[in-house]
Amino acid sequence: MTKRLIEIDDRLRESAQVVLGTQTYKDTVSEALERVVAERSRARDDVSAVLKSFARATTDLSDPEVMDAAWR
Repeated sequence: MTKRLIEIDDRLRESAQVVLGTQTYKDTVSEALERVVAERSRARDDVSAVLKSFARATTDLSDPEVMDAAWR
C-alpha cells in the first residue's frame, strides 16, 4: 500500500461518506474505488451475458438450410 497526498473536495467527500456509510477519509476512498471496480466488472459480465444470449439466439443465421428456406 502506498501513501498519497491528494486534494479532495470536502463537500464531495462528505457526501460520499454519507452514501457509502464510511467514517474516515481512507475508508471512503477505498470503498469508492472498490465499488467502481466491482461495478465495471458487473457491467462487463452483463455485456458478456447479452452477447452470449444473442449468439445462441442467432445460430440459425449460419445454417444454410434455414437461411435458404427464409428466402423462399
